[in-house]
Amino acid sequence: MANMKSNKPAAGRSWLTPLYDFGVRVTMPERMIRDRLARLVDPKPQQRILEFGFGSGSNRVAIHDQCPAAELYRVLKSGGSLIVGDWGAANSFLMRIASGFISLIDGFETTRDNRRGEIPNLVETAGFSDVRELDVVNTSVGTFRFLRAAAVP
Repeated sequence: MANMKSNKPAAGRSWLTPLYDFGVRVTMPERMIRDRLARLVDPKPQQRILEFGFGSGSNRVAIHDQCPAAELYRVLKSGGSLIVGDWGAANSFLMRIASGFISLIDGFETTRDNRRGEIPNLVETAGFSDVRELDVVNTSVGTFRFLRAAAVP
């Protein structure tokens, strides 16, 4: 089990945690992002969908040592898909400045892989194939990217 002391509170500081959901609502087009995600998943009748979300990221820290992407790969059937919606590399100078706000609050170390655009590489390293970007949303606090990857046998 991961050391719980390494958990990072929502918004990077425990005193900001109660404001996290409000902050997301006022800084992001949350409804549009959720609608796009549903469209990208394109659920079918009788299809099984595993919803796996980290929200503030504290769960990711808690299970980091268990390699969550590899676990997702294990539970997906061959031919199944992994869809990721997460912060990614800024696609403009303005978005780079905006994403700096998130890094200031959440920590530069915590957000480094996202800022560098490493999430697709991490998904591929976990054993997925055909990792590709499906959509991009610029928000007031950075660039949000949707990726799809295939589970292979």
